[in-house]
Amino acid sequence: MEEAAKFLLILASSAGSEGRVACKEMDMAMQLKKREISVDAKANVAWAFTPEQTRFYSGQGKLVVCNSRKLFTDGAAIAFERTNGRLTVFYHPTNLERSGVRLPDSFLRGAVKI
Repeated sequence: MEEAAKFLLILASSAGSEGRVACKEMDMAMQLKKREISVDAKANVAWAFTPEQTRFYSGQGKLVVCNSRKLFTDGAAIAFERTNGRLTVFYHPTNLERSGVRLPDSFLRGAVKI
């Protein structure tokens, strides 16, 4: 989660809510606060941990980031997963487009398109 929190800072900046992320999951909220990122329900980027949170934030038009590609079916756009001990970033182009957030090409080049 610590590494994901670092990426959330970049994503929040790209989404126009610099330093702010919507989050209901306590462990991630603590990691965000350690990085001086505010937990703000009005932010354009949201961290989701469950299908319910994912659908809720997606329904609000937020860029939804999570820890499992399984949540792509619920509307998540970005997923951070550990693969062979390494953090891998996956993205779902349709859900990303639906959020209205344009991410830097440099970020997308380092991610795996699903």
